[in-house]
Amino acid sequence: MTISFTLVILAAVAAHDLLDVLLRGFLHARPAWRVAARVTVQVVVTAVVAVICGVLMGPLGLLPAAVGAAVMVGWGWTQERWRSAGAVLSAILAVSTLVDVLAGRMGGTSGVPVLAAGAVVVLFLTESGNRITRSVLSLAGRADAGAPPAVASDAGDSGSEEELELKGGRYIGPMERILVFGLALAGAEGIIGALMAAKGIVRFPEISADRRRGGRAEEFLVGSLTSWGLAAGGVLLLWLWQIS
Repeated sequence: MTISFTLVILAAVAAHDLLDVLLRGFLHARPAWRVAARVTVQVVVTAVVAVICGVLMGPLGLLPAAVGAAVMVGWGWTQERWRSAGAVLSAILAVSTLVDVLAGRMGGTSGVPVLAAGAVVVLFLTESGNRITRSVLSLAGRADAGAPPAVASDAGDSGSEEELELKGGRYIGPMERILVFGLALAGAEGIIGALMAAKGIVRFPEISADRRRGGRAEEFLVGSLTSWGLAAGGVLLLWLWQIS
């Protein structure tokens, strides 16, 4: 059995980001604990990935496990500090996918069912998709895009408008990507087009009110194209998985 480097990277990064955001909610007020928690998450994810790859491939599984762990650790420590982190991670995934295809490590030759590969992609499209989108927005010039999502206070109020928008975006983005991903796999391109048009209509008043600065329109285009591009990348990966 061979193991797809791309699948290992996707699984490691997705697991890291999901665990990291879960612990962020508990430990956001204690920076020292956050560092310890992040290190713990990375050690645990690395160990689990190494065990799974070792069971599936034996000693040869240590190479994809090491690659996945290295990318995951690098992503974990650079995503909030380096604007290009999301673009670099996307490029690494594109290169690893090409290498997997050329080396015959995808689809039936990998021994991993397409449903399992699809589940990994869906997990990656959740929190990891959010973080890549924020990274690209930051790279495009949005000053607050690289900052961690705001956490509502415990004072009993509902939070500021900015906090509510960021919190809503954390859930809307993954739902949108997963919906586009599922519709594309089902061949419902017309519904995807309608969904994109509806999103533009809903955001039009906000964009129109920002005519002077024009930042909202650019932010909408960059964020939406990045999000849809991630979903399209997941569809392409599953398509390659099926034909390999």
